[in-house]
Amino acid sequence: MNRYTILILRYFFSIVFIIASVPKIINPQKFLITVYNYKILSSLLLPAFTAALPWIELIAGVCLLSEAFASPGLLVIILLLFIFVLAIIIDIYLGIDPYCGCFSGSLGYSRIGWEVLLRDICLLLLAIILYYKLTSRRRNKPNPNEYK
Repeated sequence: MNRYTILILRYFFSIVFIIASVPKIINPQKFLITVYNYKILSSLLLPAFTAALPWIELIAGVCLLSEAFASPGLLVIILLLFIFVLAIIIDIYLGIDPYCGCFSGSLGYSRIGWEVLLRDICLLLLAIILYYKLTSRRRNKPNPNEYK
């Protein structure tokens, strides 16, 4: 994976997570109802989770715009995607069929199911590969001060 591909993928994840965060920040009540319909979180955790998640998505997306913060931002995105995949698997198993809430209706509504699960698994795998490439590039970069 060359540096341009890495840069394009960083910007891709950045744009996806920034776009996903904005409608949730603008309309937190709608997002709270969407997450409630997953029937996974307790009513005690729900308000804090739905208040924090969009801001975490936004900050992680912005971090990917900077070379210095790309790895930590991508690590957060990997964790978020893992949580999303897990939530979808649980709801598919339990037969619960809520709307995805990924973009809070800004790009249309879709119910969770195998298609959304496959999409999120692909994004998760791509993010893991990108993280590996980002961190291995830094490990392999020669240190100019090493030989002084």
